[in-house]
Amino acid sequence: MRICLTPKTSTLRLQTGIRLVDDGPAAALAAMPEADDLETLCARGSVLLILGRTDEAVRVLQEGNQRDSKDADTLRLLALAHLGRGEINRAQQLFSELFILAGDWEIVRHAKAIFDYVSVLATFQNPLSPFPEPVHWWFLRRDTESLRRLDEAEAIFADLLAAPTCGGRSSPTGGRIHPTPILPGSENRLAIGKATRS
Repeated sequence: MRICLTPKTSTLRLQTGIRLVDDGPAAALAAMPEADDLETLCARGSVLLILGRTDEAVRVLQEGNQRDSKDADTLRLLALAHLGRGEINRAQQLFSELFILAGDWEIVRHAKAIFDYVSVLATFQNPLSPFPEPVHWWFLRRDTESLRRLDEAEAIFADLLAAPTCGGRSSPTGGRIHPTPILPGSENRLAIGKATRS
């Protein structure tokens, strides 16, 4: 997991990130304050996603979304939570709202690419895993919309791999903890799109 430190970075986010790395998600969740401010709700929802507790994550993140429906991190995490529950249409609606608010954030673009990729798989795959599993072309939907999403995912992943990280032109300066890390390098490039169509 990667956390970009900025002057706006909260100590809760930093403490939770350290606990996630040092002690694991269960300990990070247990150490979280009982507060119900937006930052805490997003951090709690993120850790619940990491633990695979998507129903709880949706409830917590919906509460955060009710407090501020224009908070990009809440929308991103809520979209991922709905995707984790297999609710593709709701996730797509939230990603559409999210792209209007923060479409240039690296973390948002990565989450959108995950969505685009997972949504074209004929067999459901856990979108909350750090990297979506490459699959053979036979296991992808081939309708026009699915192929468009697959091409978009491929383009976003290629752009993210080529872009600078933390502090770069598309760095998510306000991003909170997230369950899907940014792809670290070309050695982890996913075999999606044209690469798997042969």
